[in-house]
Amino acid sequence: MSKEFSTIEKFIDKEDKNFLSIGGGIGGLELIINQKFQNNNFYFIERNYISKKVKYGWGGTVNDEAYNDLILQKNFLMMNGMQGNQINIFDYDKDSLPEIKFDVIISLLSLGYHYTFDLYIEYLKKVSKPDTKIIFDTIDSEYFKKIFKKVEIIKTDSETVHKSKRIVCVEFLN
Repeated sequence: MSKEFSTIEKFIDKEDKNFLSIGGGIGGLELIINQKFQNNNFYFIERNYISKKVKYGWGGTVNDEAYNDLILQKNFLMMNGMQGNQINIFDYDKDSLPEIKFDVIISLLSLGYHYTFDLYIEYLKKVSKPDTKIIFDTIDSEYFKKIFKKVEIIKTDSETVHKSKRIVCVEFLN
């Protein structure tokens, strides 16, 4: 996670207090952000299930592909120094999504990568300010130049099957 943090660190300011994480898993990246920039509020949009679609393993052991368990996520965050009042976890399938203005929205290898950005576009417009930084991975960075005023490629991963790019976007065009 520290490697992931190093790609986004320069886009986070001390003044950024409200963070939204979409598909962030257990929250390791958010823990690092919290350690570096304290007194933040973290909002997580996650699915609360473990997929049985994909099997992996070796040496005779087979495990189910895990996505997230929201109770384990909260326990993990608290055991690693985040305070309960900083943690706001929303089950995508059951809860209303948070409707506050966020300073930073992060979705690495999730939004725009495993599922379409369009699924969240209206929601993100509602919870963004003009200076909100939206950081995510995509296989089509050019597409986002039609959606955002500023798009900056901050990491290119050309060694993988998907050839993804990590981008920071600021200010929706409309």
